Amino acid sequence: MYTPAQPDRWWPDPLEQKHVEGCRVFADRQLLIEDIGSRARGGRIAEIGTEYGNFTAFLLQTLKPTTFHGYDLFDLHTKETYGHSRPRDVMGSRTHRAYFEDRFSEHISAGTMKVFEGDSSTEMMKQPDGFYDLIYVDGDHTIEGASRDAGVARLKVKPGGVLVFNDYALWDGTHKGKIWPYGVVHCVNHLCVQHGWRMAGFALQRTMFCDVALVRD
Repeated sequence: MYTPAQPDRWWPDPLEQKHVEGCRVFADRQLLIEDIGSRARGGRIAEIGTEYGNFTAFLLQTLKPTTFHGYDLFDLHTKETYGHSRPRDVMGSRTHRAYFEDRFSEHISAGTMKVFEGDSSTEMMKQPDGFYDLIYVDGDHTIEGASRDAGVARLKVKPGGVLVFNDYALWDGTHKGKIWPYGVVHCVNHLCVQHGWRMAGFALQRTMFCDVALVRD
């Protein structure tokens, strides 16, 4: 992967038609998972960036994995605000990890789910290569952080598996007028151009923080 320290790589790699040939467009990410993600049903799933677990619950219900690994810093309890929410209003006095583990206690007790706290790329690197059927990436959105997650995810997903990236956007301007650059487009395009992946699905989102599903045939 690369970092913005390389000035000639400030803009994402341009895609060619072959990188999007046959790509399907979905109205939302749930429909994308139900369709493209169906090839991972009953398999091993990882989610990088679990937040409060709302999308985690959808992945579990829809794909019914035999193994689910949730990766997060689990530090929301240290934040006064997060997005448009106040973590304490959601989690009460519990830590982020305690809240998440309480929410999915049945899956953890059954041995279906494991939780990994810390840097997602570091923790996922400990798993065998080709371990997962599907990895949903919604972690650090900076070029540096997204590159680390993408670089590890492409190794840890099995041949024929699916990588899904949340927030395929260049910028986030929703935080009180501040503009935050995102690196997700850079990383997704880089995987397509340099590593042989292609877009199998593109999921719209009303504010255009879209999802993309990548496969490598």
